[in-house]
Amino acid sequence: MTQIFFRRWKILAGAILVTSVISCSTASQSSPQQSEQQKAAQVVRDYYDALGRKNYDRAYVTWRQDDEPNRESFEEFKQRFANTASISAEVGIPGEISAAADTLVIRIPVLINATTRSGDREKSQGIYYLSRCTNVSRCSPLELSWRIGNRAVKRVE
Repeated sequence: MTQIFFRRWKILAGAILVTSVISCSTASQSSPQQSEQQKAAQVVRDYYDALGRKNYDRAYVTWRQDDEPNRESFEEFKQRFANTASISAEVGIPGEISAAADTLVIRIPVLINATTRSGDREKSQGIYYLSRCTNVSRCSPLELSWRIGNRAVKRVE
């Protein structure tokens, strides 16, 4: 009986050790780019979470501010969702990060599910384009974080 107990204990201890080694080696394989990709994807998740909670102020500030003259006003932004009863998004696997001057750019695929106030269900899919500044001395704290710059989304059947 004691031998069976110790044999099972050794197997359990060995399994815990192997699991620990695997998780440590997996954690060390994550790159800074993967971390940045996840941060950018989280911005899109947070954007749709804010829209779903009808927190339009929070959703609106997720967009880049640098194109002020051509930018949609907050009231126009809010009006776009006036007929939306609920909205959510499934965020896909982020694309590779590309660099241009002092800016990082990434594409984030999304599948959007919305329900109108009349109960109609709408599905859309597309890409969100996010960017962030990398020059700490030139950029504001806001510009150093990932921001939505553009989107290419279309309704699907």
